Amino acid sequence: MRPAAPVGASAWRSLAVLLLPVAAACGGDQKSVSDDVSDVSDGSGGADSGGVGGGPSAYDPPESTVPAALPIERLAAGLDQAVAALLALDPAALHAAQRDAMGHPDGPCPGLFASVGLSTAWSNDCATRDGWAYDGRAQAAWLSDAVVDGVRMRQYGEFITTATYTHPGGAALRLDGRGDYRLIEDGADSTLEASLVGTFAYAPGAEPWLSLPACEG
Repeated sequence: MRPAAPVGASAWRSLAVLLLPVAAACGGDQKSVSDDVSDVSDGSGGADSGGVGGGPSAYDPPESTVPAALPIERLAAGLDQAVAALLALDPAALHAAQRDAMGHPDGPCPGLFASVGLSTAWSNDCATRDGWAYDGRAQAAWLSDAVVDGVRMRQYGEFITTATYTHPGGAALRLDGRGDYRLIEDGADSTLEASLVGTFAYAPGAEPWLSLPACEG
């Protein structure tokens, strides 16, 4: 059985990050082909016969326009906002939460199996006897002190997920997208590479599970 406390739609607040769709639209009046083809009749009723005045009209190419360059200040402000949004969402917390949820299997639920590279996967719609519920599919890895592609990383994470994890206390985490996380330390220096693409949402339950304020309703 699933947890008794269902998550209402109003409790969710989805947060889409990093990858925004760009739509290209073609404007202007629609014209038929005949609007752009001149009359090439020679007067005897035969088109394209090469008579006096025949032949296509000259082609006038559209005026070329170059978009105005954005001021460096505006670009810098946009970058600052993107970095702030990523840090507020806390990619490490999403990886760790998914690892926690996948750490409570019960027989065939959710049915974990080794997947691509270092990741573990599942695909199911089920609930455990302890009250964890899984709906969807995912493959993920969240490792500490791991060597990946010959590089030692303090923390390594990856996931490709379309799933909802529900805690026994009613809280639910919805992940629809992908994420990568690499924390590399070299002596006193450290490098963090993180990316998130998709929509992520968290609905708290009657019992505490996660702290993801950027995703909460």
